Amino acid sequence: MQTSGLRLSLRRIFIVPTALGWLWAAVGGLLYVVGVNTSSNVPLILGFLMLALQLLAIFLTAQTLHGLQLNWSTQLEGWAGEQLPLMLQLTVPKGMRYLGLQLGPKGRRWEGICVAGMQQIPVPWQGESRGLNKLPRLRIDSQAPLGLWVCWVRLQLATEALLYPAPVVAAVVEVPWPQAIGTQQPKQSAEPHDFHSLQPHRPEEGPQRLAWKQLARGHGELSKRFEAPTAKAVLLSLQPGIEKEKGLSAIAARIKQLASNGDSYGLLIDHVEIPPANGSEHRRICLRRLALLP
Repeated sequence: MQTSGLRLSLRRIFIVPTALGWLWAAVGGLLYVVGVNTSSNVPLILGFLMLALQLLAIFLTAQTLHGLQLNWSTQLEGWAGEQLPLMLQLTVPKGMRYLGLQLGPKGRRWEGICVAGMQQIPVPWQGESRGLNKLPRLRIDSQAPLGLWVCWVRLQLATEALLYPAPVVAAVVEVPWPQAIGTQQPKQSAEPHDFHSLQPHRPEEGPQRLAWKQLARGHGELSKRFEAPTAKAVLLSLQPGIEKEKGLSAIAARIKQLASNGDSYGLLIDHVEIPPANGSEHRRICLRRLALLP
């Protein structure tokens, strides 16, 4: 997986007073005016101290972002309409930093204390439409340590998110795979086999196979017979007359279900055919094709 990164410097950082900072400056200025008009040293000293502390807070706040090393993946994949975390690798050179991170104005905000060293931070983002989506700007900000100033930086990440159609259960056309007819194999599964029939009980089968209900009804000793379910290979196609986006969402939901059961499936959509198979890589190939369909 490709990654990209950068190191934050003071040239990238913006800083302005917070609401508390403006109030702090107003009170400090008022004390200075009172001290001058009343020729009193106490208000003058307090006013100078407050203004000096506010000036010192500029440098302290800017230092919370200065020197941070950021690395992130340039490719993301997930479902449309669901939270997709951007795993941000953040390296703090020294000390502790209280940071806030957010992708875009509508993104879910992450806040927390980052200690010295390297750490992984999941920054959530949610896309609404399938296909390739460019991630919005990443905002990193902080008001530490006094809350008098807020500094921030906005980064346009060179990252694209491939979003699969949002899975919605609906009707899907399942075309039997011709090559699979007559060659179906038992599906490997940890689930119990399906009940098939009753046959006379043999002593070597043990009591666990006995059909106790039939024995209680006086039908004699009978054993239950089971057979393994067969995996039917199918090609998934759009339901006729359905809106295309709804149809793709229905196919995505069916792929999700078939993949969890270990079944074989493929695609037959708009002259695009993917032969049936199973496994996580085949699931990814099919979902990517759904996402990139025009």
